[in-house]
Amino acid sequence: MFAHLLNKMIVIIYIALVITLYFGVEVIIDEKIANYKERENSALAGKIHSDVQTLIEEKEDATLAIAISLASNNLFIEAMKKEDPSLADLQKVSKNFQKNTVFQNIWMQLIDKEGKSFKRSWSEKKADELLAIREDVKKLFQDKQIRNTISVGKFSISFKSMVPIYDKDEFLGIFEVISHFNSIEQKLKNSGYDSLVLVDKTFKDQLTHNISKRFVDGYYVANFEPSEKLLKIIKKEEVEKFVVDNSLYYNYQQEQIIVSVPIFNAEDKPIASVIVLAPTVIKSSDITSIKLIHYIYGFLAFFVVSIISYLLLDKQTITSRIDSFSHATKTVFFMGAFFVLFALLLYLFLAYEKESKIEQYLQETTKANEKIYQQIYRKYKDLSQIIFETKIDTPKVKEILSQTSKKNARKDLYAHLQTSYEVLQKYKLKQLHFHTPDAKSFLRFHRLEKYGDDLSKARQTVAYVSQHKRKIDGFEEGKIFNGFRFVYPLFKDEVYLGSVEVSFSALYVIEELIQNFGFNAD
Repeated sequence: MFAHLLNKMIVIIYIALVITLYFGVEVIIDEKIANYKERENSALAGKIHSDVQTLIEEKEDATLAIAISLASNNLFIEAMKKEDPSLADLQKVSKNFQKNTVFQNIWMQLIDKEGKSFKRSWSEKKADELLAIREDVKKLFQDKQIRNTISVGKFSISFKSMVPIYDKDEFLGIFEVISHFNSIEQKLKNSGYDSLVLVDKTFKDQLTHNISKRFVDGYYVANFEPSEKLLKIIKKEEVEKFVVDNSLYYNYQQEQIIVSVPIFNAEDKPIASVIVLAPTVIKSSDITSIKLIHYIYGFLAFFVVSIISYLLLDKQTITSRIDSFSHATKTVFFMGAFFVLFALLLYLFLAYEKESKIEQYLQETTKANEKIYQQIYRKYKDLSQIIFETKIDTPKVKEILSQTSKKNARKDLYAHLQTSYEVLQKYKLKQLHFHTPDAKSFLRFHRLEKYGDDLSKARQTVAYVSQHKRKIDGFEEGKIFNGFRFVYPLFKDEVYLGSVEVSFSALYVIEELIQNFGFNAD
């Protein structure tokens, strides 16, 4: 009677354990999947934060580089001296940037020494008093220092770089370059993300001449071509949820996350937010692996519980079988073989899973690093194009290169570009090197005494431009230095004058990878 009751209790406990085991495995699987999703989404959100902040910093640097390059333009200085706006064709310069760089909406403005708008590239409006209404203009007039800010004006939120213009020691005014977030939006789109730039609603009344004419709950939509998909989501979910709450990310319909990155002004006050809609990196194969592994663990636990219960329930039969040595041996053998087979299959599965995860990680990391590299490379390519367009491909430089006396030409060219070269070195310019039409060195700004040597064999980029009369860029070793080289042909009318190299050290790229993306490098 007691043995019968004991068997019943064992059966009840066994059933309870199996049920608990089943639901326990399901709970653990749900928890592991949730942790996996949180980990992957947090990593993606952190990457997007870092990418957006890096893109903003790059845009600030590039805008300032444009302003510094153009502030010493002789035509602009002459226009300011003669008080003749028609001499400064800002619109043409802006269109050149639109044609040759990623800067599709560069605005330029000259401000005279009285603080009035002298000329704008995007509007015919001029002579309005900027000194009276703009704090940044007031501060520059006081200290005559270069300024680089993100601010909200009448038209939109923008990057503003202002550089004082001088004729020798005479202050003539300010050259201002204004760029927008559209190139950042495009780069995010190229990465597979939709984005919006929302200006804080406190600026609503200030944006009297806003460009997009679109507001959402009082927040100005600064995008030239905003994502209608993301706009619809923002309207439905309420804007405050994204721009006020400091959550790292927000889930949206399981397959996507929304990330909000604040934009700060010069006083470190938030003035806008970049809202990014990104597809998650959650993989169904990873979730299947999590389930499979824990189901195997669950089955192993079920097997152990079942064996123990069986031994407890059927003691008498087991005892009688143990008396038969051969039967006991078979039982132990089969149980051992089953366990070894099970353990081997589990090991092989986990080893395969590990190798596939490593391979997948390496492939994804390689692709991500390639994107980062291309992003940084594009920055230097755009910077080289800016330098070429604003400082080199000019009538003055071409006139100097056309001189009969090459000795005088070298002297005049160095005198003309020396100041610009020294300033641009602060913005990571490594070399400025002019070449003759037959691929010989004409003028090295970093080594004035060495010229006339044939570069056609040592420098394939120079030889290529000399032969094909087309620009080329890439990483290249040189006789002394290596670097990222951007080589451009120079023409006066149809006459080929030679080429020029604008190059940047590979160390600068490594520094950016370390500082902005946490890379390790020796």
